[in-house]
Amino acid sequence: MTSPPSTKPKLAILTTVLRADFHNQLQHFKKFEVWHLYHRCASDISQNELGSRTIRFRNLIDLILKLARLKPALIQGGEPYDIPTQFSLIVATLIGSSILGVPYYFPTFENIPPETKFSRIYRFGIPLSPLLIPFIKWLARIYAGRALVIFAVNEGARKNMASLNCHREKISNLLYATWGVNTELFTNQIQGNEPNMGPNGILFVGRLIEQKGILVLLEAYNKVKKQIPDAQLFIIGEGPLKDKINQLANSMGLANSIHLLGTILNQNLPPYFRAARVTVTPSIATQRWAEQVGMVNIQSIACGTPVISTFSGSIPEFVIDGVTAILVPEQNPEALADAIVRVLSDQQLHNHLSQNCRSYAVEYYDARKNIDKVETVLWNRLFGKI
Repeated sequence: MTSPPSTKPKLAILTTVLRADFHNQLQHFKKFEVWHLYHRCASDISQNELGSRTIRFRNLIDLILKLARLKPALIQGGEPYDIPTQFSLIVATLIGSSILGVPYYFPTFENIPPETKFSRIYRFGIPLSPLLIPFIKWLARIYAGRALVIFAVNEGARKNMASLNCHREKISNLLYATWGVNTELFTNQIQGNEPNMGPNGILFVGRLIEQKGILVLLEAYNKVKKQIPDAQLFIIGEGPLKDKINQLANSMGLANSIHLLGTILNQNLPPYFRAARVTVTPSIATQRWAEQVGMVNIQSIACGTPVISTFSGSIPEFVIDGVTAILVPEQNPEALADAIVRVLSDQQLHNHLSQNCRSYAVEYYDARKNIDKVETVLWNRLFGKI
């Protein structure tokens, strides 16, 4: 059994893209001194939020050198099936762990089996999948086999790890990276800084890409508007579909009631959730991607705002149909419109969902509580108390 050090052991967290909803919660680690090594920042976080123990790396070699200088007691590596995005993190974790003689762990979110995700991969017309899939699974098996603990954040990820013959006790189902929210920041208490969205404001927060269902939402909104004339749609986010959204808004004669607000920092989102009557996130799964958690849904319910989303990916694991959300089939604008109209027009239903939202978020998605649970598991595994 290893004795705990007299000072806090260093935990090196490796990230490809640093996001606010993950990074800003690291302050709640108490047992470890957390250092965050990242390649680039997302647009939802400002530089003054990074802190002095946040270090940017340029490439794989630079990351390994920075790890060697830092000398952490524990390393958090990357997602084994997020290839090629996190391949460098996986390699750096394996090399850094070996050089420094320290253990590592990793979270996993990927809920699509690798045989599906990496099928039909071609380069210059040549199918690479017959070689790529065995290699990725071989690497994942080695990576998972040497890990101290694996945090499988959704059921699909757990099944993927179990298929690698990982010991059952090595896989933890605690929330990791998607810790939840700061329930004091994301609150249903009116602060006086909420924008005016009218009595029937509909909010969308996310990348303006087809997988997030924004085009389906526009079609549904056109139907909602005919039944609820004062409904307004507010869109937060950027992406390649921005121009198309403007074109569709003009062609449908809805330009005055569809508001594109651009990017808003994560810490400034709560007033928008509180001002909205409902948040809509109509995600669409593809061969290579499915919603792994749905962080916007968690943020919304913490603010007491009901969610309308889809039975897509892992969404039903995190917001409960008929309790905190109304879930509909993917790519079904009619069902989506009906659900929006129901929640906007049925005050009893809205009250039921809203009350459940806040209490459910406080119980299950308080980031401080979830980080404390994660940190306890890491501490006990590292120092042999289990």
